[in-house]
Amino acid sequence: MTAHHSWGTTSLTRRASAHPLLQKFLDEILIASPFDLTILEVYRGEVSQERAFDTGTTHVHFPDSLHNQADWATKNDLMRRRHLDEDLIARMPVNKQTNRYAINVRAVDVVPVEPRWEDYGFWCALTGLFRGVASGLGIEIVSGLDWDRDWNYSETGLKDGPHWQLAQ
Repeated sequence: MTAHHSWGTTSLTRRASAHPLLQKFLDEILIASPFDLTILEVYRGEVSQERAFDTGTTHVHFPDSLHNQADWATKNDLMRRRHLDEDLIARMPVNKQTNRYAINVRAVDVVPVEPRWEDYGFWCALTGLFRGVASGLGIEIVSGLDWDRDWNYSETGLKDGPHWQLAQ
């Protein structure tokens, strides 16, 4: 019997900023995963992006990551077009200068609630599972373990198991 997992409040808030295809992908990997999952990050502002660069978890500066690129919506847009409730919107990051919210972000970092950070084989297996889900949905996705999508995980370069982005 398969356990039923659901997104926690913080993950649901982060999920709301993701592109609709990524939202579909996230919901399906949650069903397929043998683990509870959490969404670590979707939209990443300049300070967070530069911190990630400084710590080596990304190789690009702001605004060159898909985590940094978003469309911006008003609260009314989110309520009418995305059917989001006010409580969820109140938890979403907002640009205080424009009073708009990041949406349609094309990158996400998602991990099991209890990740095995140092277990490379674990991340490879999870990547295979998640790529299979994306393929079944007809979504072209890029894994942070396989940036060129050739299924070769042993290539050199940034290994970012939690990272997923829509293919450009």
